[in-house]
Amino acid sequence: MAEILIVDDDPIARSMLKFRLGDEDGHNVFLAEDGMAGLKIARKMLPDIILLDWVMPKMSGLKVLKALKDDYKTKHIPIYMLTGRGKMSDAEKAFDFGAEGYFTKPISPSEISKRIDKALQERNCK
Repeated sequence: MAEILIVDDDPIARSMLKFRLGDEDGHNVFLAEDGMAGLKIARKMLPDIILLDWVMPKMSGLKVLKALKDDYKTKHIPIYMLTGRGKMSDAEKAFDFGAEGYFTKPISPSEISKRIDKALQERNCK
């Protein structure tokens, strides 16, 4: 069972992911509705994985990603971007900033679940 932080300003996306990853998959899921709150929670709890929306109020997901990857306490945490930004250049930018993966909205909770499970298995093997 992993601790997963979902940072997204869309309450429907948060609910869908919390249901799939928490209720169905059995992970401990924590939620934040904007980038500032997500950054604060991530630094306090040090989750196993973060799902991070790109476009949010107060602080963009890209700024949160950069801040977490620049912090020695959080730089090891795999971060997967959730975004409606589907351009290849956007994905490349996210990867350049240290994102582990990139999901384009509308999201598929089952696909995210599969990729999260794979990432957790890989982390446990190392």
